[in-house]
Amino acid sequence: MVKHLLLIFLLSFTFIHGNAQKNSGSISGKITDQDGNPLSRVNIKLKGTTLGSPTGQDGLFNIKNIPYGVYTIEISGLGFEKQFKKVEVTGDVSYNYTLNEKNQDLDEVHVSGASTPKYTTEISSLASKSPIP
Repeated sequence: MVKHLLLIFLLSFTFIHGNAQKNSGSISGKITDQDGNPLSRVNIKLKGTTLGSPTGQDGLFNIKNIPYGVYTIEISGLGFEKQFKKVEVTGDVSYNYTLNEKNQDLDEVHVSGASTPKYTTEISSLASKSPIP
């Protein structure tokens, strides 16, 4: 009798667990620049959620356990224009994106510095301190 109850419990748990996973999917893909080179350290996140992933050295990303639905993906990387794309998750889907470089014009660059004279502690042949060249 105990064996039958345990078997029923295990089967029902497997059924419930299996159905829960059928309602989620994943988004994977590759991020490249305009020349087709993979981009690393680009952030991909689903707006309105805490889900996201950075790209690896090969430009690949994978976001798992996403509940089915329509989302807006935000793709951002340093030196590139941010992109927003609508995606529908109904299972495991794959998207590839190309990022455009951000053109940032600098008006001017100002460089300034200061110097203070340094003196030796040795006695100089002159009566005053002499700066070290």
